[in-house]
Formats: sequence, C-alpha cells, structure tokens
Amino acid sequence: MPLPLRMLFQKPPLKSQVKSEMKIRSRSYSFLQWLIVFAAFAAPLAPLAMTAAYADDRSPVMKAFQVEAPAVSEAVTDSAQKDKHKILFAMGATLLLLVIATAALGVAMALFGKEVFVAHMITAGLTVFLAIAHAVVSMVWFFPY
Repeated sequence: MPLPLRMLFQKPPLKSQVKSEMKIRSRSYSFLQWLIVFAAFAAPLAPLAMTAAYADDRSPVMKAFQVEAPAVSEAVTDSAQKDKHKILFAMGATLLLLVIATAALGVAMALFGKEVFVAHMITAGLTVFLAIAHAVVSMVWFFPY
C-alpha cells in the first residue's frame, strides 16, 4: 500500500508530541465514557423530574375535565341519533350495491371473458373506500354506545 507523498517528506513526530496526543485522546475518551454512564443513569430519572415540575400546572387542566357537561334534551339526542343511523344505513346500502357490482363484473370477466377490467377495478376501489369510511364513521359515532 503506497504512502501518500506528504507522509514521505514529513519529519517523524517527537516522542513528547506523541505522548501528549495520547493523553488528549485518552482524556476525550474518558469524558465520553463518563458522559455515556451519566446519560444511562440519568435517563430513567427524567420522567420523574418532569412530573414533579409540572404537577402544579396540570391541576387546572384536570379540573376542567372533571366539570360535568350541561344536560342536553333527549329530543335533540334522539333526532341526532336517528340522523346518524340514516347516514350509516345509506352508506351500508351503497356499500352492499358496490360489492355486488364488483362481484358481478369479476364473474363477467372470469367466466364470460368480457373486457370490463377497468370498471371492475373502479368499483373495487370505491368498495374499499366506502367500507373504510363506513367503519370509521361507525366507530366514531357509536363505539362507546
């Protein structure tokens, strides 16, 4: 392996320079080692310090959640529930029609050799989109009952 030209024309370092460089390097490594040890022991204590520092700040926030919500009349709640059920029923009926259309197009392609691949893929995409939307809406509106 050839040496670079600059190394060929340099004077070799003195022994004292080599020793001082070794001391500097060993000091930096020892500092790095101590830093890693400190971080390893201090990391589990960080959440405790944060909770102690913010314990007083959280009490007004938690009090806001402990206040009871104002009572809503049952008529408003019932009409809102009925509207939600109607929307989900319309989504479900449309989803059922899209599933049937996708299956029919798939059968037409597979059994009868029709060229309806693009229509089949479009209805399949709409079916998946509506199924995900129906699931999300029902979970958001009715999950906790």
